[in-house]
Amino acid sequence: MNRVSNSTHQSPSTALFESLSESRISVLYLARRAKETKDMALAKELTEKGQSLKIEMARIRRTLTVEWTKEAAALLKRSKTAQSELAKHVADAEKSARKTKALARALTAVSKVLALAKKVL
Repeated sequence: MNRVSNSTHQSPSTALFESLSESRISVLYLARRAKETKDMALAKELTEKGQSLKIEMARIRRTLTVEWTKEAAALLKRSKTAQSELAKHVADAEKSARKTKALARALTAVSKVLALAKKVL
């Protein structure tokens, strides 16, 4: 039987995206600190670096969206397969339960007939 999900893993592009995001936050924080200390040249340089990181993150996000969409489609297909297998197993279990109940009723009827035959004989 196939498993629906593998262990969680992080693609290299996702790790890069997260790293860029953390770097951008740090750069913008340092830009704010530079403005507070009146170092406008450094603040401007850091702000520009933050903007370039934002642009790069947007590019990576577009790439990741395609990657995530493909992965989601594959997972959806696997989940539908698993769901149909589960529905089949449930149907088989219900069928077995009906057969078991019918057999139990038949055995009860035979038992009653044998009990009557024993009394008659």
